[in-house]
Amino acid sequence: MYTVENSRHSKELIKLGFPKTLYTSPESCEILLEYCKQYDMKFLKGSHGTLVHKNFDNYFKVSQSNKIKKLLKCEDELIDGKSINLPLDHINLFKSKIDDEIYILTSSPYDSLNMNMFHRINNYPYSIYMIHPNFLDYIAFVDDNPVGTLRNPLSNLNYAFTNAYAEQILNINKVIYDDLDMFVFQNFK
Repeated sequence: MYTVENSRHSKELIKLGFPKTLYTSPESCEILLEYCKQYDMKFLKGSHGTLVHKNFDNYFKVSQSNKIKKLLKCEDELIDGKSINLPLDHINLFKSKIDDEIYILTSSPYDSLNMNMFHRINNYPYSIYMIHPNFLDYIAFVDDNPVGTLRNPLSNLNYAFTNAYAEQILNINKVIYDDLDMFVFQNFK
Protein backbone atom coordinates (compact mmCIF):
# COMPACT_ATOMS: atom_id res chain seq x y z
CA MET A 1 0.00 0.00 0.00
CA TYR A 2 1.15 3.52 -0.82
CA THR A 3 1.30 5.99 2.08
CA VAL A 4 2.21 9.65 2.48
CA GLU A 5 5.71 8.67 3.65
CA ASN A 6 6.27 6.96 0.26
CA SER A 7 5.54 10.18 -1.61
CA ARG A 8 8.26 12.36 -3.03
CA HIS A 9 6.31 15.16 -1.29
CA SER A 10 6.30 13.42 2.09
CA LYS A 11 8.29 16.10 3.94
CA GLU A 12 5.97 18.87 2.75
CA LEU A 13 2.81 16.86 3.47
CA ILE A 14 3.97 15.78 6.92
CA LYS A 15 4.86 19.40 7.68
CA LEU A 16 1.22 20.21 6.80
CA GLY A 17 0.06 17.66 9.39
CA PHE A 18 -0.67 14.69 7.14
CA PRO A 19 -0.03 11.40 8.94
CA LYS A 20 2.88 9.62 7.30
CA THR A 21 0.89 6.35 7.40
CA LEU A 22 -2.16 7.81 5.59
CA TYR A 23 -3.06 5.53 2.67
CA THR A 24 -3.06 7.44 -0.59
CA SER A 25 -1.57 7.44 -4.08
CA PRO A 26 1.16 9.46 -5.80
CA GLU A 27 -1.52 11.40 -7.71
CA SER A 28 -3.48 12.14 -4.54
CA CYS A 29 -0.37 13.42 -2.79
CA GLU A 30 0.23 15.85 -5.65
CA ILE A 31 -3.39 17.05 -5.66
CA LEU A 32 -3.55 17.45 -1.87
CA LEU A 33 -0.24 19.29 -1.69
CA GLU A 34 -1.23 21.65 -4.51
CA TYR A 35 -4.60 22.28 -2.86
CA CYS A 36 -3.07 22.96 0.56
CA LYS A 37 -0.53 25.36 -0.92
CA GLN A 38 -3.08 27.20 -3.05
CA TYR A 39 -5.63 27.67 -0.26
CA ASP A 40 -3.39 27.79 2.85
CA MET A 41 -4.76 24.51 4.22
CA LYS A 42 -3.39 21.84 6.54
CA PHE A 43 -4.49 18.41 7.75
CA LEU A 44 -6.49 18.49 10.98
CA LYS A 45 -4.58 16.37 13.48
CA GLY A 46 -6.58 13.41 14.76
CA SER A 47 -9.25 13.69 12.08
CA HIS A 48 -10.29 11.19 9.45
CA GLY A 49 -9.28 13.27 6.46
CA THR A 50 -10.30 16.82 7.36
CA LEU A 51 -8.39 19.74 5.91
CA VAL A 52 -8.64 23.14 7.59
CA HIS A 53 -7.31 26.62 6.89
CA LYS A 54 -3.88 27.15 8.45
CA ASN A 55 -5.44 29.76 10.81
CA PHE A 56 -8.35 27.50 11.80
CA ASP A 57 -6.97 27.15 15.34
CA ASN A 58 -7.47 30.89 15.87
CA TYR A 59 -11.24 30.41 15.68
CA PHE A 60 -12.05 26.84 16.75
CA LYS A 61 -10.71 24.05 18.88
CA VAL A 62 -11.52 20.35 18.76
CA SER A 63 -14.02 19.31 21.41
CA GLN A 64 -14.49 15.86 22.90
CA SER A 65 -17.86 16.63 24.53
CA ASN A 66 -19.99 13.53 24.00
CA LYS A 67 -22.97 15.34 25.51
CA ILE A 68 -22.83 18.13 22.89
CA LYS A 69 -22.05 15.69 20.08
CA LYS A 70 -25.12 13.63 20.98
CA LEU A 71 -27.24 16.79 21.22
CA LEU A 72 -26.20 18.04 17.77
CA LYS A 73 -26.51 14.59 16.17
CA CYS A 74 -30.16 14.43 17.36
CA GLU A 75 -29.98 10.66 17.62
CA ASP A 76 -33.06 10.64 19.86
CA GLU A 77 -35.15 12.95 17.61
CA LEU A 78 -37.85 11.14 15.62
CA ILE A 79 -39.78 11.99 12.45
CA ASP A 80 -42.88 9.86 12.00
CA GLY A 81 -41.41 7.39 14.48
CA LYS A 82 -38.05 7.18 12.68
CA SER A 83 -34.67 8.72 13.51
CA ILE A 84 -33.75 11.93 11.65
CA ASN A 85 -30.68 10.06 10.37
CA LEU A 86 -28.60 13.08 9.40
CA PRO A 87 -25.92 12.84 6.70
CA LEU A 88 -23.07 12.45 9.17
CA ASP A 89 -19.80 11.16 7.77
CA HIS A 90 -16.28 12.02 8.92
CA ILE A 91 -17.62 14.17 11.75
CA ASN A 92 -15.67 16.57 13.92
CA LEU A 93 -16.92 18.55 16.89
CA PHE A 94 -15.52 22.05 17.36
CA LYS A 95 -15.96 24.67 20.04
CA SER A 96 -15.77 28.29 18.97
CA LYS A 97 -12.96 30.41 20.37
CA ILE A 98 -14.92 33.52 19.35
CA ASP A 99 -18.05 32.62 21.32
CA ASP A 100 -17.50 29.80 23.82
CA GLU A 101 -21.19 28.85 23.86
CA ILE A 102 -21.04 27.75 20.23
CA TYR A 103 -20.38 24.20 19.13
CA ILE A 104 -20.25 23.04 15.54
CA LEU A 105 -20.53 19.44 14.41
CA THR A 106 -19.08 19.15 10.91
CA SER A 107 -19.86 16.45 8.42
CA SER A 108 -18.52 15.57 4.98
CA PRO A 109 -21.29 13.30 3.65
CA TYR A 110 -21.02 11.34 0.44
CA ASP A 111 -24.76 11.58 -0.19
CA SER A 112 -26.06 14.24 -2.54
CA LEU A 113 -29.01 16.29 -1.35
CA ASN A 114 -32.10 14.46 -2.55
CA MET A 115 -35.72 14.97 -1.45
CA ASN A 116 -35.38 12.41 1.34
CA MET A 117 -32.34 14.27 2.70
CA PHE A 118 -34.16 17.63 2.54
CA HIS A 119 -37.05 16.17 4.53
CA ARG A 120 -34.69 14.95 7.25
CA ILE A 121 -32.75 18.23 7.35
CA ASN A 122 -35.93 20.33 7.50
CA ASN A 123 -36.84 18.57 10.73
CA TYR A 124 -33.46 19.23 12.33
CA PRO A 125 -34.12 21.43 15.40
CA TYR A 126 -30.89 23.46 15.12
CA SER A 127 -29.17 25.45 12.38
CA ILE A 128 -27.29 23.99 9.43
CA TYR A 129 -24.69 25.85 7.39
CA MET A 130 -22.57 24.98 4.38
CA ILE A 131 -18.86 25.46 5.05
CA HIS A 132 -16.58 27.26 2.61
CA PRO A 133 -14.21 24.57 1.26
CA ASN A 134 -11.20 26.89 1.64
CA PHE A 135 -11.78 26.88 5.40
CA LEU A 136 -12.71 23.23 6.04
CA ASP A 137 -12.75 20.41 3.53
CA TYR A 138 -12.54 16.66 3.21
CA ILE A 139 -9.58 15.06 1.42
CA ALA A 140 -11.77 12.77 -0.71
CA PHE A 141 -13.68 15.80 -2.04
CA VAL A 142 -10.39 17.48 -2.96
CA ASP A 143 -9.04 14.31 -4.52
CA ASP A 144 -12.18 13.91 -6.68
CA ASN A 145 -11.63 17.19 -8.55
CA PRO A 146 -8.68 18.97 -10.06
CA VAL A 147 -7.57 21.88 -7.88
CA GLY A 148 -9.61 25.01 -8.58
CA THR A 149 -12.57 23.34 -10.34
CA LEU A 150 -16.16 24.06 -9.39
CA ARG A 151 -17.97 21.34 -7.51
CA ASN A 152 -21.42 19.95 -8.01
CA PRO A 153 -23.49 22.18 -5.69
CA LEU A 154 -25.50 19.22 -4.39
CA SER A 155 -22.62 16.99 -3.40
CA ASN A 156 -19.14 17.18 -1.96
CA LEU A 157 -20.17 19.81 0.57
CA ASN A 158 -19.18 20.07 4.19
CA TYR A 159 -21.94 20.92 6.63
CA ALA A 160 -21.99 22.59 10.03
CA PHE A 161 -24.71 21.44 12.43
CA THR A 162 -24.73 23.99 15.22
CA ASN A 163 -26.46 25.25 18.32
CA ALA A 164 -25.60 28.82 17.25
CA TYR A 165 -28.21 31.46 16.55
CA ALA A 166 -28.01 33.35 13.26
CA GLU A 167 -26.53 36.44 14.98
CA GLN A 168 -23.78 34.34 16.55
CA ILE A 169 -22.83 32.81 13.19
CA LEU A 170 -22.88 36.29 11.62
CA ASN A 171 -20.44 37.43 14.30
CA ILE A 172 -18.15 34.44 13.73
CA ASN A 173 -18.32 35.04 9.97
CA LYS A 174 -17.44 38.71 10.47
CA VAL A 175 -14.43 37.96 12.67
CA ILE A 176 -13.09 35.38 10.19
CA TYR A 177 -13.89 37.62 7.20
CA ASP A 178 -11.96 40.51 8.76
CA ASP A 179 -8.93 38.20 9.06
CA LEU A 180 -9.18 35.97 5.98
CA ASP A 181 -11.51 37.82 3.57
CA MET A 182 -13.76 34.76 3.51
CA PHE A 183 -17.33 34.14 4.64
CA VAL A 184 -17.05 30.65 6.10
CA PHE A 185 -20.65 29.73 6.87
CA GLN A 186 -23.49 30.01 4.37
CA ASN A 187 -27.01 29.49 5.65
CA PHE A 188 -28.52 26.20 4.59
CA LYS A 189 -31.46 25.93 6.98
